[in-house]
Amino acid sequence: MPPHRLVPGTLLHNRYRVRQHLREGGFGIIYLCQDEQLQRRCAVKQNLDSSNEGGAQFLQEARILSGLSHPNLPGVSDLFDDPAGQFFVMDYIAGTNLQEMMDDAGAPFSTEQVLEWLPQMISAVQHLHDQTPHPVIHRDIKPANFILTPTDALYLIDFGIAKVSQPRIPTQAGALGVSEGYSPPEQYTRTGTTPASDQYALAATLYTLLTAVVPPESPLRFAATNPLKPASHFQPMLPPAVDAILVRALSIDPADRYPSVAEFGKAFEQALQSHHGFRLNPKDPASEIHTLKELFDLCDSSRTGWETARKALSSGRMAACLKYLGSDTAIINQAKHPDPDQWLERLLRRLGRPRAEAQVDFGRAQVFPKLRNGENVAVLLTNTNSSGLVSGTLQPIVDWIEIPLPRFSLLPGEQVQIQVRILPVAFAASLERNLQTGTLPDPFVIVRD
Repeated sequence: MPPHRLVPGTLLHNRYRVRQHLREGGFGIIYLCQDEQLQRRCAVKQNLDSSNEGGAQFLQEARILSGLSHPNLPGVSDLFDDPAGQFFVMDYIAGTNLQEMMDDAGAPFSTEQVLEWLPQMISAVQHLHDQTPHPVIHRDIKPANFILTPTDALYLIDFGIAKVSQPRIPTQAGALGVSEGYSPPEQYTRTGTTPASDQYALAATLYTLLTAVVPPESPLRFAATNPLKPASHFQPMLPPAVDAILVRALSIDPADRYPSVAEFGKAFEQALQSHHGFRLNPKDPASEIHTLKELFDLCDSSRTGWETARKALSSGRMAACLKYLGSDTAIINQAKHPDPDQWLERLLRRLGRPRAEAQVDFGRAQVFPKLRNGENVAVLLTNTNSSGLVSGTLQPIVDWIEIPLPRFSLLPGEQVQIQVRILPVAFAASLERNLQTGTLPDPFVIVRD
């Protein structure tokens, strides 16, 4: 009896309770389940191919995944047979695949976004190829098989047609399969897939993410009936170097591709970075920077620019920015301060921007005489510097005034009013004490952070 789709509530292996159907492919169905022993969510894959070849490939997929340990790859924790079929248990990865995200947006991803994901993609695929004694070939890399989690972790999934690359050992019948536009010609002709085959599929994936266009099927390219158009044909802002790198990685002959996925990824990343800066706010082109000076200028340009950098610092994007700029990210922790403004100011100083001088104007000639006459005063502080945050407090140095909200934090040109109040009884006593001198001391000082 062929396997059939399970209904919610089904208990598998006296342990895994089916909650819902997640997705279905040609070779299997994946369910969200509850592990009732460990009280955690997991994903359980059911084999749909009851043939001997299908069973052997299903077992191969489970064994491949169980031998991997990588932050961008799912892990397998159990394998079992059940009256309902053949199953294995994986980590449950909550998120959306890149194909669905692109379809929902109706547009390609930005180069900055692709740059952010690229290291995770390259690391996952290269980890497969680095397995010993034989590399693992995924053989189905495409946007739909990358899942982005709510924490921005990217997972490569679906090892249904993966294989261990061993010379002179043919691919199992259950592992035969292609994805139009992403599979290289050697996967169609069954002449043997290698790590270079995954490189082709990854390059096709990146091509699609940047253009929202799937490359032509490789057999049609091989027959010269549908040539590959440069990615810049669809996205003119892409630099020529990106076209050249993608064309090489998408070569019909595997020998013409890069020696490894890692080398392809390094060249691709450098080409994108040389053309585009890093956006502290991915949605704001005005936050794109290329140099440390541009970072300093952004912070000094306006309160909006300062807050963009401050949010990037607290969210972790500043670390990615400094890495992009070639700076040591360790100084982020070295500069850390409980106050977010101070944390950013200290970081900027460690990056080489001079500390702003204490040029805070408050009209001393008008303010102090009024206070000495017993008048409450609204002190208007102005940062007269050309760059740099000035922060601190108005600190009373007499007992006859109070300053309810003494702190200030000002970017260049900004102003703030701070109320200074007279304490009548203490003021009268101070006047009595100072009758002999005929004057009162300065009532407060500005103390810089």
